[in-house]
Amino acid sequence: MAGKIAFIYNWVPTVERKGVYSECTTRRTVIAVEEALFLGGYKTMSVNLQSRQQLEQRFRQERPDFAFVIAEGFLDSPATLYDGSGAALVRKTLAEMGIPSSHSSAEAMELCRHKEMTYQVLSRAGVSIPWYRSLPTPALARVFAEANVKYPLFVKPAGGGNSVGIDANSVVRTSGELSQRMEVLYDLLGPISLVVEEYLPGREFTVGVIGNGKPVVLPPVAFAHDLVRSTEVKKAESRNEIALEIIPPPGPSVPAAARFGHQDLCFSGLC
Repeated sequence: MAGKIAFIYNWVPTVERKGVYSECTTRRTVIAVEEALFLGGYKTMSVNLQSRQQLEQRFRQERPDFAFVIAEGFLDSPATLYDGSGAALVRKTLAEMGIPSSHSSAEAMELCRHKEMTYQVLSRAGVSIPWYRSLPTPALARVFAEANVKYPLFVKPAGGGNSVGIDANSVVRTSGELSQRMEVLYDLLGPISLVVEEYLPGREFTVGVIGNGKPVVLPPVAFAHDLVRSTEVKKAESRNEIALEIIPPPGPSVPAAARFGHQDLCFSGLC
């Protein structure tokens, strides 16, 4: 056998995989990863991550050589699944146990899962970002909603990375819509930090970058026109119900921005 790998993920039954549990993976993905690791010659320890204590107990019984991690946090602490802290916290926990892990470092995960921090890093690197405001408390958010005159805006949780709390109503055009959207998010996720930013109309794109040495910039992926990419839209994309399009870069600025992001956000490997 090539070694012992802990496969660490978050799973809940399909009927529960919504709202705060939207980041959890599917049984199909779990089985696919387990099969791939087995075919690679690895002994696999599968862990549906509940808590730090669970990891410590499991690894006292059987210690892995490496951890392949797709968990976004701890199921016993649901906020870690969506507030941006979980992916970094899982990796910090593993590092404290002396177990190396996959994907990006804890530091990179911290930056990527907190939108204000991401924007600050990208802005310093010369990458264009939308106008935005960080609203760390409900009190500040409500004051902003009363005073703001700049519209339209896009309202989103400041943490996380899978569109939890985002849907077509995230685009607001009046102070009333802004206030209403904030209260919806507080009802769903609690008194979280929010980011409101200039709404940029048009098609959404993503550009992948891979490589631990010289980065390789992949062709842009264009998403469907006129859709806010909510969690449900992303699930439909994964089921091939909504078509995606791979396109040539529209200009040199796109791969350059992706490369800067890879470098300055400390990406390493798959992100």
